[in-house]
Amino acid sequence: MHWVSYPLVSDGTGWDRDCLIAYFNPADVEAILRIKLPSRRCDDFIAWHKGKNGIFSVRSAYNLALQLCHVGTIASTSTGSDEGERKVWQNVWSGHIPPKVKTFSWKLSHDVLPTRKNKKKDGR
Repeated sequence: MHWVSYPLVSDGTGWDRDCLIAYFNPADVEAILRIKLPSRRCDDFIAWHKGKNGIFSVRSAYNLALQLCHVGTIASTSTGSDEGERKVWQNVWSGHIPPKVKTFSWKLSHDVLPTRKNKKKDGR
């Protein structure tokens, strides 16, 4: 499945429940079915910026976040005492980076991504 429009009914006015069930677990299907769709049909589009090779990948977003995480090793907060780190985070928040990548970077550097380890730690 490459496009968000794939699991929609042919006229784009609702979700194709059978398609959703084929691709997602039951809890996700229910969450997706609660997403309100626009009343008029609109074209699907790619929301991520392309990488150097012209293609977006999770790997490139992860590598960016990892680089940002390891720029300073003392503290990873934007309010930390290390001026270098503060500058890095100012660049991240003001940079021409998709908001999702900014948020992913922050979550990665603060170890709050929903990984197995973090879910276990939180008792989920």
